[in-house]
Amino acid sequence: MKIAYFGGDMFYPCMESILKNGHEIIALFTNKQNPQVYNETHHVYQQAKLLGIPIYYSKPTDKSLRDLKKNNCDLILSAGYAYKVPKWEETGIKYAVNVHPSLLPIGAGPAPLPYVIVKGHKRTGCTLHKISQEWDAGDVLLQKSLPLFGNENLEDLFCNSQKMAVNLVDHFLNSPDTYWKNGTPQSMDDREYWPMPGALDFKANFADDLETIDRCLRAHRFVDINGNIEFISNVSTWEKKHKYYPGEIISEKNGVHLVASSSGKVFFKLNKIKPYKYNYFF
Repeated sequence: MKIAYFGGDMFYPCMESILKNGHEIIALFTNKQNPQVYNETHHVYQQAKLLGIPIYYSKPTDKSLRDLKKNNCDLILSAGYAYKVPKWEETGIKYAVNVHPSLLPIGAGPAPLPYVIVKGHKRTGCTLHKISQEWDAGDVLLQKSLPLFGNENLEDLFCNSQKMAVNLVDHFLNSPDTYWKNGTPQSMDDREYWPMPGALDFKANFADDLETIDRCLRAHRFVDINGNIEFISNVSTWEKKHKYYPGEIISEKNGVHLVASSSGKVFFKLNKIKPYKYNYFF
């Protein structure tokens, strides 16, 4: 199958799996860097460059989609892509699907993963759906769910979403006609759209209660201007009277922090990794 891949590194394992299974990627439409959307592009760019795949950073247009059809494109696969795909149905391209890291219709929107933690959901998952002109609203083709135990951080969800996405894409490509014909419309009555969070929306406030602090810390992920990824792991909290003010660092060594809250203490590890050393999971 000839595939146009729309996306960045968030679902890079999907790109690798597609190639490993003998499909051809004829174009890469990728994102400009935006740290809030987890869309580094190093890996997809390097793969496309290695294979001589044309790379596009501009928003897709009707003309660019018609050009894909002229090159016998069978499928548009969107996986962590920042822009809306125009009316692809009018081009004659047979399929256009999007990978979304939530259990649609819950968690539509550009960045659902931190919301899953902050809202205290007991379950999350990944959805493969038809691309529609309304964000994340197309018919569901495949879905995979994951139970949550209340100790996951954003990197845990990130990696699990990658695994589920590869599984869904592989299943779809094994029998695309069957899954396409059996797509299930989403219930708009059950739909929850979660907007892009602002930089301070999920910032931990150590004057809050311990449960809220715990969730905000586990939802933390930051990418600096050099692309280095920062996230928090090993969060634990306990109630305890003390003499410190909320937010005061009691101890810190090698990224391991003990911080005072208004009602107790908070322990966590601040991790920093470089994206090109990131371990992508299958």
